[in-house]
Amino acid sequence: DQFILRAFSGFEPGGAPTFHLYIHGMYAYPLHWLNRLLPGFAWFSALEIALLSLAMTTILKSVLQCCQRAGQPLWAGLALAFSFLTLYGLTYFARVTYTVTAAMLGAAAVAQTLSADCANRTGGGVYRSMLYALLLVVLCYGLRQMAALPALGYCAVAFLLQLLRHYGLGKA
Repeated sequence: DQFILRAFSGFEPGGAPTFHLYIHGMYAYPLHWLNRLLPGFAWFSALEIALLSLAMTTILKSVLQCCQRAGQPLWAGLALAFSFLTLYGLTYFARVTYTVTAAMLGAAAVAQTLSADCANRTGGGVYRSMLYALLLVVLCYGLRQMAALPALGYCAVAFLLQLLRHYGLGKA
């Protein structure tokens, strides 16, 4: 992370680059533009905190949706989401690395795929849920390409589980 942070905080000669070996251009160009707008600010760290917040919010939303769909009371879902946040999620807000941020985006994509309620939603709602999961995988790929491959595989398995649950064997 230190090489990315140094490059996109303007601590290397010539300002922030438009290309970096470790992150995708979909992040490099906006970070370059933001660094030209306000040099010296840790834009990459702000990006990572924003992406971690997005991932954690998606995971917590997915936990609440799954608890609600299972017929659990709201307090049980909130307790489960709060325990996940305090025991697991806050650790990564204190120690930010781009690999873990990418992994959390991938985990959020899987959670989003698993929480899509195919039985009670219209087709558009299911498509939006799946497209959001795909967007999270793309954001994961932008940070760390190697983290997107397992996330995509787990999303495919989660999608197959959703298909089997909704259109499973013997269902019309």
